[in-house]
Amino acid sequence: LAVIGDTAYALRSDGVLYRLNNFRDPQPEAEVFRTFLSEEDDTEGLTYDSAGKQLLIACKEPPRLGDKRPKDKRGIYAFNLASQQLMQQPFALVNMIELKKILQQGPYPRLGSEFEVDKKGSFKPSDLAINPLTKEIYVIASKGQLLVVCDPKGKVLAAHPLPRNPF
Repeated sequence: LAVIGDTAYALRSDGVLYRLNNFRDPQPEAEVFRTFLSEEDDTEGLTYDSAGKQLLIACKEPPRLGDKRPKDKRGIYAFNLASQQLMQQPFALVNMIELKKILQQGPYPRLGSEFEVDKKGSFKPSDLAINPLTKEIYVIASKGQLLVVCDPKGKVLAAHPLPRNPF
């Protein structure tokens, strides 16, 4: 869910985006935006990027890059609010190899050595947010129990394991 003023956006796991205008009204106006993302992409994370005037959508599964789905990447897509279109190319790509290196070099070397880049479920983004001061993207994953900090292009800057109990 992302809220911008009196408008709320909700994302379904198959990439369908809903806009509720005047969502506080008893019967808000609803619009549906079908994107090229599908159940295969397993969309879950949604946030508003105020600097870019766009919504960012994180996918749990590898992105479609041409005719391939590289297992060592996770895509974040931008939905342009002015054109009401999802951009074809990912806004950012989180590189799983970079993530593994950060885990190995940081205070969690054992976690880094156990992290499998191409293992299904090693890192599946569940939500994301943008730090308003630094513009860094914070990505949380319940599958993998990690909080990953990326620059605005997806370069991994830091990774922190999350306690297993809440997740």
